Amino acid sequence: RTASSLAIFREKTTTRYGSLARAFDAWDTDGSMRMSPKEFQAACESIAFVGPERALFAYFDADGSGFITLDEIDLQAARGAEKLRLKEIAAGHRVAEQAEPDEDEDVVDWRKERQRAQRIDRAVEKFLTAIKNRFGTVPRAWRTVFDPEAEGKIEKDEFVKAARALQPDGPVFAVWQRLSAGHGFLTLEALDPSLPESLEAFRRQATQAFGSMEAWFRRCGPQHNHGRMTLTEFLKACAPISTSVNEKRLFDYLDAD
Repeated sequence: RTASSLAIFREKTTTRYGSLARAFDAWDTDGSMRMSPKEFQAACESIAFVGPERALFAYFDADGSGFITLDEIDLQAARGAEKLRLKEIAAGHRVAEQAEPDEDEDVVDWRKERQRAQRIDRAVEKFLTAIKNRFGTVPRAWRTVFDPEAEGKIEKDEFVKAARALQPDGPVFAVWQRLSAGHGFLTLEALDPSLPESLEAFRRQATQAFGSMEAWFRRCGPQHNHGRMTLTEFLKACAPISTSVNEKRLFDYLDAD
């Protein structure tokens, strides 16, 4: 089971970040070059990984230290990072922005690629923050400006037009490239990876408890028979099924109009 979970974890990570090394850079917010179980749990949530997190953490934690380091996740990237660090120590100062003549080509390429990836990561986070500041939630922004026709996905031109309205001077093409992951289209899952699984979990829990979504709506929804719910009514209707999802965020997604 661990082997299959590892494959899913790697696939989701590379889809979201491009590589495990880039993902580790994004997850290592305190610069400690290691992750605790709590940080790993947050990392799994960021890629919408649903699986045996503790078993996977134990698998990565090869030395049993209680922490995961870069070399335990991606040995090749860790070696590149260590090689660069030793060069910095030997020189007595941090590596300059421009590569020194005797610097190994593979280290130069690795460092430049890492810096580029970090810039794109910051651009993506800034873009998502702008969305949340403007619309409150990513799902609401998706429904309002990115996919108002509810087609489920958008192409590059549609994304660029909507993104330019939010960030006129932002690197929208770089953000598109990262979020679309080379697929040629973009879905809500790329902007909010955990939402589709949250929606599926909500539907599954409601169906298990009441037999169908229609039965849940009829029994737990308001009795005024208008066929709709306010946020307050939706939150109240979710109580009987003990849903584990963010119900407010889910309501924003379901509130298409």
